[in-house]
Amino acid sequence: MFRNKILLTRPIHDALEMSKKIGSNFEIFISPLLEIIKIDYEFPDENEIDITIITSKNALRFFEDEILKKSKLTFTVGPGTKTNAIKKGINNIIDVDGDLQKLKNRIKPHLKDNMNILHPTSTYKDKSLPLFFKENNCNYLRIECYEAKLFNKENKVFESFFKDCEGGIVTLFSGRTALSFQNEIKKMKLENYCKNKFVICLSENIQNEIKTLKFKKKITAEKPNEQSFLRIIKNFSKEEKFEFE
Repeated sequence: MFRNKILLTRPIHDALEMSKKIGSNFEIFISPLLEIIKIDYEFPDENEIDITIITSKNALRFFEDEILKKSKLTFTVGPGTKTNAIKKGINNIIDVDGDLQKLKNRIKPHLKDNMNILHPTSTYKDKSLPLFFKENNCNYLRIECYEAKLFNKENKVFESFFKDCEGGIVTLFSGRTALSFQNEIKKMKLENYCKNKFVICLSENIQNEIKTLKFKKKITAEKPNEQSFLRIIKNFSKEEKFEFE
């Protein structure tokens, strides 16, 4: 029986969860390109939290639940993150089905001077959010609770997929993953093997991270969430592959 071959590059916890959702029509290769490491953090208890923003599932995994529950209003990015937040007992949630720009647009009407904005996140620094909240006269409290380290533990699986799976599908779910992916391709000298592969990216920004690499076809999810991503994968039949040729 024909089965598409697909490479999952998300951190191991997310890759294993996603593999269960993909189904048996695919031969799945798992090679996480980020290692997620919990780090110690300090939270100033005297701060009252007006709004919390949760931009990743990892923040929910590694930040203290009771602190998150104290927030008057919580914004999540993506329905999967919202679902996990609800499971942890977090209430009054507004989900932003999109990227950071959509988050800013949705949150702005709720902002008032001197509000405290809590953002549990990774050590990877984004400059746009601090500037945005400063311009809106809010106190942006960024707490780093995990590190997303560029690391390919399963390099043999990664190499085997590229050398042996013509017409295989590569999946890229974040900009950091795309950066790690490009590093691995160049380090292993696998650029030519990309030309007979398809790549699915969660967003245009992620696709831009790999613009120097040549693929058979680059595909971007309609919306930057897991559901949209999975729809592309499940509709990726043998016949559709021939249409791309």
